Amino acid sequence: MQVIPKLCAALIAAAGVLIATEAAADRRPSYCPRDHDHRVHDANYYDYYDADRYYRAGDYRDRRYSRDRRYRDRRYRDRRYRDRGYYRGRGYRRPRSEVVFRRNIDLRRYRAYVTVVEENYWTRSGRVQRVCSIVPKGRDAYAVPQRRLSRIARNNCSRYARIQYL
Repeated sequence: MQVIPKLCAALIAAAGVLIATEAAADRRPSYCPRDHDHRVHDANYYDYYDADRYYRAGDYRDRRYSRDRRYRDRRYRDRRYRDRGYYRGRGYRRPRSEVVFRRNIDLRRYRAYVTVVEENYWTRSGRVQRVCSIVPKGRDAYAVPQRRLSRIARNNCSRYARIQYL
């Protein structure tokens, strides 16, 4: 018994959806007399009205963004800006670290060498922190004893440097 009212309700709902989609598909954007790219306020404006000087094929893109992007790219390609180490595209920035010295020490008993790098790091508060990195490299790098690495660090790193074994 209840099948007939449910079927009628479903048919009425389907007809309503069909009529609503037809009405939405027929919706034509209102005409705009201003002189600008009309895709700002309606993406399919040029499907219904004649193309003007702002019309371009493809999706709408903000002109200001593309103009600024072209200017930034051209400026970055300029050697004066690109070759400076501290320039990262947002104006002058102090580097976060600098290498004080770098040394490669050959270990005779192993097929390996140790790279000693001492750097100054600037923290967020503006303090300078000196870090000395000890990096064994080569085929037998895993076989170099920790005692040997700590002796290399003691002989080559500054007194107040923080030592890290990598």
